Parts: sequence; C-alpha cells; structure tokens
Amino acid sequence: MSPESLLGLLTVGILIWRLPGWCFRAARWIRRRRFEQRGRLVASQSSAWGPGYFGKPAAATNPHPGRVLQAKLDEIGSLHPSIESTREGTRLQLGAQSFESTDTLDFGQEIGAVPVAGLIAGFADYLDAGKGGCRPQLAAVVAEATRKYRALDLYAPPLRAADSEAPRRFWTLATSIATNPNADIRLIDPARPELAERIAFSVTGIVAAQLAEIFFGHPDLLAAFLHRPRHIWIYANDSAFAHEGGVMGGDYNPEVEAVQLVMSRLFEGYSETVPGTCPLLHELGHLLDAVNIADGRIGRAEGTLPGLAPGDGRYFQPAARQLFLDGKRREHERYLAAVEGRNGDDPPLGHPYVFHNDGEFIAGYFEMFFRNPHAFADTCPELYASFQAALNVDPRSYVRSDFDGYVSANRAFYASGQPVPRPGISVPTD
Repeated sequence: MSPESLLGLLTVGILIWRLPGWCFRAARWIRRRRFEQRGRLVASQSSAWGPGYFGKPAAATNPHPGRVLQAKLDEIGSLHPSIESTREGTRLQLGAQSFESTDTLDFGQEIGAVPVAGLIAGFADYLDAGKGGCRPQLAAVVAEATRKYRALDLYAPPLRAADSEAPRRFWTLATSIATNPNADIRLIDPARPELAERIAFSVTGIVAAQLAEIFFGHPDLLAAFLHRPRHIWIYANDSAFAHEGGVMGGDYNPEVEAVQLVMSRLFEGYSETVPGTCPLLHELGHLLDAVNIADGRIGRAEGTLPGLAPGDGRYFQPAARQLFLDGKRREHERYLAAVEGRNGDDPPLGHPYVFHNDGEFIAGYFEMFFRNPHAFADTCPELYASFQAALNVDPRSYVRSDFDGYVSANRAFYASGQPVPRPGISVPTD
C-alpha cells in the first residue's frame, strides 16, 4: 500500500473516530441557540439595573396625595402584600394594616418615599406574570417601584452580619454580576414578554444577590466562573417553565447548560426571620459542579465544588479535597448504617434524596452549607471545612440561627423506621 493510500485511510479513521463528538457538540449548540431565540426576554442590564444602588430612585409621584407614613423595610419587607378592591378604590394590605392607593410609604434615606399606588401596580404585575402562582415579599415590589438595590436586602443574608460596609461591598459585587455580559440572567415569558419586562429588575437582583452570597468571600473564583457564559433562566409561571421542558419547578439542564427555575420559587424561604429553603442555591450547586473552573468549560459533573477536584488548576486545594473525601466518606458510612437499620442516634445530615447520586449530594449539602451551617459544621466538620476552604466563606458568621426545616425533617425520617434506599454516591480514594 502506498504512503498516500495509508495516509488517506488514517485520515478517514480519525474523522470517523471524532465524528460522534462533533455531532454531539453541534447538537447541543443548536439546541441552546434554539432556546435563546424562541421569543425569550433578556432582562436589559442597562434598563433593569439602572440607576441602581448608587443612583437616585426612579421618579414616583402621587396625583392625589394622602397620608405619608414612615415605614421600615427591614421590619415589613418579608410580608406578602395583597390587593383589596373596595367602593372607595384599591387598597394594599400588609398583614393587619391597610393602605389607600393615595398613601405614600417613606422608607427613609436609602430607599425613599414610594406611592402605594406604585406598589399596588407592581404587585399586580407580579400576580399577572405569575398567573396567580407567585406572591413576592414586599421587598421585591418596593425594589421594582424604586429601582433600588437596597430594597432587596432581605434576599442577601450576608448583610445580617454586623459590618457597616457590608451593604456597599455586597451590592457592588451583585452589580458586577448583573452587568457582566457572561451572566445570562433572564426573566422569561414567551407569550407576554412586555409583562415580564416590568418585573425584571427585582428578579434579576435576587438572582445576582444569591450569586453574590456564594462568591462574597472569593471574587477571584467569581471571575473564573464568569469567564464563560452562565445561563440562569427564570420563568414567569409554570406554563412557561413547562413549555421549555422544565422539571419539578427547578433544575439544571445540561443540554443547554442552564439553570431553569419558576419565578415563584425565588421567594421561598424569605418570609421568616431565618432564611430557609432556597431552590436556586441548590440548582447553582449543580451548575458549579458542572463547571471546570480551570478553563471555565462545562464538563461532566463529578459531585464536587470548584477547588476540590485535581483538574481545577491553580484553584485546586489538596488539603480541602482530603477534608471533602473524609467528610463524604463519613456521611456515606452513616447512611449505610441507616440503610441497615443500625445508625441509632447518629444519622447522616442529608435526606436520602441527596444520596441518590454524586450530583444531588453536592447540591444538597451546598444548599445546607448556606442555610443550616451550624448543624452542618457540628455534624460533618470535615465536609463543612472543605466547603469553607473552597468558597472562602463561613456562613456561621452571619447566619445566627439555622433554618431547622431540613435538619428536623431529615432526622424525623431516619427515626421513623421507614425503609432507606441504597445509596448511589461514590467516594473516591485518590
């Protein structure tokens, strides 16, 4: 056989070997482009985020001025408004208090005075966009009416620390996230994009706040994370979410490399004094697992956080990885003991769901790291220390009291005597 024929056969062999991978990447790119071009609304960063925390609030006037009432957003921001129609007009109901549309609530120097008529209109937009299934806290409605970042402090747990400079640093970081071209944060309603646009500011702000909570202690890691586009798509209502193939109200979709979440789920866990359930944190845990932080590419999820895998380049922390492996192994042993009915008073921290696979394990413990850090650190000190090292943050510094919902429910399950399914997680030995 001549050299030319041999070279030709070699070339054909290489093409055949590489063709499946090329086809897979091309199909994934086409699907992502189809998602992006299907009439979606991209929340405009220039309009949705301006003038912002460091600017002046949007002008708001009341043509029929009534009472001007002093209000403290940090005290009533977690309340869920409602609208009441009477013969005299429309009222805003907050708990036991009722406000006329001609009233004005003055939230002080940071937020300013807000006509109740504007709050009623903003809340009505939320109800309409969510098709009745989304009831935000007052804080989100005030943020939409004023275009003020500080109105969203409710959704920023790190600001509960006693640090007078924390708000400025936190919202500066959140602003950098929201205005970064690689932060593809969208509010989506293909059927009514103009309605979604009217509440895009507050939705974008809440997402940016949760990202800022994750990266508040490690801005270098944030820069690496946003080195490539990150898709976080919020759907205005269940029908819009289902139309795009969403699952269980929220998911990480590896086909389009996007976190997908129904808008109503953004507001879970912020109605009590202690921050609670946070579905977006859980799905962001999946996204972080999928990112190869060394080059920013999306790869195969391995059940780790950035910095805990040997392939993470300069971000890899060998000592933190060893803590992670030790902690995961201990939880795995506790879970196996529960499966065999011999765990006694020492059950694992996580629910059986998070032991289904490595991806759910990291996402579930990632959420608990931020919402019940005290129980996490007490029960799984090695695992907690590995998360703390990877993210350079200790949520115990600002979470004074754990959200007990997960911990109590999980303990109750293991104590109930119900069958515990076999685990599907792995523990590398390195």
